Amino acid sequence: MSVMEDQARGCATDLILGRPSLLGIGDHQSLAGLLTLISMRLEFLGDMRAISDDERDWLRYYREPSFHWKIWISGFRGDDADEHWSRTYAAQLEPEPTDKIGPEFCNVRVTTLVMGRLCAHLFFSPIIDFQGYEGVQLAQMWPPRYPWLDSSQLSALNGRETLFLHEAFAREAPPMPQPERQA
Repeated sequence: MSVMEDQARGCATDLILGRPSLLGIGDHQSLAGLLTLISMRLEFLGDMRAISDDERDWLRYYREPSFHWKIWISGFRGDDADEHWSRTYAAQLEPEPTDKIGPEFCNVRVTTLVMGRLCAHLFFSPIIDFQGYEGVQLAQMWPPRYPWLDSSQLSALNGRETLFLHEAFAREAPPMPQPERQA
């Protein structure tokens, strides 16, 4: 996978160092691929699995995330980046009550990364077409909405705002339906 890392090196370095740059579609693709790869690797630090082998194969073959991924970026303006470098969690959301419960049945993965002056927020789910958050200014980079992204126009979050962002989906997600009780 070092090919993916090498492809993203230029645009990632500029964003990490906070240098203004203009990201084209190729940069969107390579940076999204790298961020997805990082999120996939982080998943193995715990027991909760949401990312399927098919998703891993898609990234390996196409070197870009599938459209089950949404990725947003912003700048980071805090002086505590080392406290926010990586946060990730998985969840199981189902439209109907299910008897399939456990860490192997997760279908949502949320990852927030801070690298230098770059903050990236990744959302993965094959069952939810999540459109983002209200009240947070982030630039969607995957799937690309525009052919160019000017990094000098990115909003910037501090440490507290980054933590708030990471927990936003869990805080705002609808509760799981409760099974009916038998009398």
